[in-house]
Amino acid sequence: MIATLFCDYVKWLCCHEGQPTTDDQTQTITIYAQTVERFLDDMAKEKPIRFLPQQFDSFTEKYSWKLGSGGFGIMYKGKYPNGVKLAVKVI
Repeated sequence: MIATLFCDYVKWLCCHEGQPTTDDQTQTITIYAQTVERFLDDMAKEKPIRFLPQQFDSFTEKYSWKLGSGGFGIMYKGKYPNGVKLAVKVI
């Protein structure tokens, strides 16, 4: 439903500006709106993961690689056990 409303709005906007929409533009807008909806639905299903301080020590190799610091804390480079890179902020 949101995708339909979004497409209708874009069609109106384009026509209002004197630029008629084409079928290709409408299809692109529809695909984009469906992708955004799917992303938001997936995000709503996510659950936060809590880590222990010992796990952060392991992920960051005891906070050995400092990326930077500022008024809100220090950032450290790390890696999950599966190899995915991450940044850890200590505030």
